[in-house]
Amino acid sequence: MIDLQTLYFFVEARPTGTGPPNVGVGSIVLIVATAMFAMWIAWLWIAARPQSGGEEPAKNLQPYLSDGDLENIRLNTVLRTAMVAAAVLALVVPIYYLNEADRQINAAEGIHEKDVEEGERWFNQFSCINCHGADGGGGGASFVEVRSGLSTSWSAPSLNDLFFRFDEEEISGIINHGRQGTPMPANGIPGGGAMTFQEVLQVMAYIEDFGVTQGDVLRKIEPAVDSAIKRLETGDEKVAELILIQQAVIDDIADAPTRFKPIETFPEQLSALLGGDGTCTSKSAALVDRVCGTSGIDTDRDGITDAAETTLNDMSDLAFEQMQTRLVKKVDGEFVVSFVETEALLLALETDNPFSMADASGMLESDLDKVDEFLTLVGARHLNLQVMTERNDAFLLTANTSMDFLVQSAKDRMWFTDFSEVSANTGLSLDEATRAVGLYNAYCARCHTGGYSAGVAYEQPAGSGAWGPSLLDGRADSQFARFEDHLKLIIKGTTSGQSYGINGIGTGRMPAFGKMLSQRDIELIAIYEDSM
Repeated sequence: MIDLQTLYFFVEARPTGTGPPNVGVGSIVLIVATAMFAMWIAWLWIAARPQSGGEEPAKNLQPYLSDGDLENIRLNTVLRTAMVAAAVLALVVPIYYLNEADRQINAAEGIHEKDVEEGERWFNQFSCINCHGADGGGGGASFVEVRSGLSTSWSAPSLNDLFFRFDEEEISGIINHGRQGTPMPANGIPGGGAMTFQEVLQVMAYIEDFGVTQGDVLRKIEPAVDSAIKRLETGDEKVAELILIQQAVIDDIADAPTRFKPIETFPEQLSALLGGDGTCTSKSAALVDRVCGTSGIDTDRDGITDAAETTLNDMSDLAFEQMQTRLVKKVDGEFVVSFVETEALLLALETDNPFSMADASGMLESDLDKVDEFLTLVGARHLNLQVMTERNDAFLLTANTSMDFLVQSAKDRMWFTDFSEVSANTGLSLDEATRAVGLYNAYCARCHTGGYSAGVAYEQPAGSGAWGPSLLDGRADSQFARFEDHLKLIIKGTTSGQSYGINGIGTGRMPAFGKMLSQRDIELIAIYEDSM
């Protein structure tokens, strides 16, 4: 209890006269707190008093259902429920059992279809399609041959028969780590690429999905052998074509300074013509990144002034004459060097016609669009000629070095194979010896003959070794104690870490050809390899 004296300390007496006492904030807080404390004490006292009627007994001390209720109503209810549940299970379990196999199959097929769909996306995004073809039938990849410095097309293998040559682990390794020394890059993260583990598996699913049948693989043998033999027979012609092409390149470089001089100031002239006062419009000035000050006369309102159109026609004639490049093409069975006549360099603008010219398909184009195309092409050709002029000696040295390589290749003819000599060395008939060479080149030379995939001009002697080991000097014959062991290697390929032949340790890079070639074709390959 708070007495009046205590309360007085919290109340200020006002001066004698009028008004209530002046109560402070602290006084109010203390009064409220005291009131709440008193209420809490009161609640505790009330809650502690026993309730009328006493506490309810615990459940285990209360009387339960009678025997009649338990043995009749409750028991029957439980039994009926159990019977219904048993009947439901008797129906559901067989239905579930019969449906489960198909459900799992459908789920797996759905996942596979999704993997194939995603795999196609990665196949395109990571540029696999550019080298191996849309249908996986093989193709070519741009490649600079180190010894010659020449650009060539590296033969990319087919993928639609990949699963007949390699197992999943080996294919995954190729995608992840690529093929060093070839245009095939390391695409997977383990090899330093960007493709995740799941994306690699999805690409593999897509490759397997567009794969051909074994019958199709077997039907590819004869065309592959014929193509390989024709390649040998036309090797001289192919290298001669490459020499002509390289000579055209040398000639283009050599006369670059002469061709560049008359058009040296073309960029400045075009800028002044299309963006200068009196010969410009706002549209033509925009083509050369300028702002037109005083516009000229534009009769046909095509965005090019009459004066500019006349001058552009004259400049295009000079550009057409000076900016052509040489091209080697075959005419009536003979290779001919001629200039590429780039029609886009020729302008025939008319001052009273805003659509003076048509495109390659015959559709009319506005003069402004035609001039824009002309500027783009002239700019590229001008820059090319300028660079060749400024570095003429260096370019000529490189081009002549590449020419020397090709000339030497034509002399060495390392691609040439004497079928009669093969027949004598192997004991095979001439026809079988020819077929053995064709089979080896079609299926084995990619890895076992240096430079084979780059083309005949870059080819080393057959069996010289590349991605796979050399077969020369009787290597294959000494590697296998028995001929059957050599056949086994060609049929089954190698497995990483497993031995083969005499002291051979597999890397998984040797493909298996047992599902792709007949027994006799495999024997012919082995006989030819043993004779190297």
